[in-house]
Amino acid sequence: MITFEQLKFVVKFCVLTVVLNIGCGILVPLLMDVITNAVADDSVQATLTSESLQSFCAWIVMLAFMFWVIWEDGKRNTAYGRFDLFSSIICCAAVFLVYFAPVLFMDHATDIPKMLLTQYFVTCRWVGGDYTSAVIISQLLLIALIMAVYFVSHAIYLKKHPDV
Repeated sequence: MITFEQLKFVVKFCVLTVVLNIGCGILVPLLMDVITNAVADDSVQATLTSESLQSFCAWIVMLAFMFWVIWEDGKRNTAYGRFDLFSSIICCAAVFLVYFAPVLFMDHATDIPKMLLTQYFVTCRWVGGDYTSAVIISQLLLIALIMAVYFVSHAIYLKKHPDV
C-alpha cells in the first residue's frame, strides 16, 4: 500500500517533470537563439539553431535539474525511512505516463493543440523518428538516469550514516 508521503513524492515529481519539460522546451531554444546572434560564423549559427541540438540541450538541462532534485530527495527519503523500491517504481511509471499520454493525441489534434503538443515535446526531438518512439526513448533514458542518481544518493547517504 502506498502511503501519503509516497503519493506526495510521486505527484510532486510528475508536476516537476511537466513544468521542467515546458520550461526547458521554451527557455533553452530561446537562449540558444540569443547566443546564436552573438556568433559571427554562419556554420556555427547553423549548428546552434539546429532543432536537434536545441532539443538535446533542453533535455540535458531538464536532466540536470532533475538530478539535483532527485539527489536531495534520495537523501531525504533515506534519512526519514521513506526510501523504497516500490514507490520508486510507481514514481517512474507515473512520470513516464504523464509525459507519454499526450503523444497519443498527436495524430488526432487540430492545428493549435498540435502546435502546443509539438512544443511540449521539444525535449525529445533530438532522438529523431516519430514522436511516439522519440518520447519513449528519451523518457526511458531520463527515468533510468534519474533513478540511478536516486539509488546512488541513497547508497552514499547510508554509507555516511550507517545507523539509519
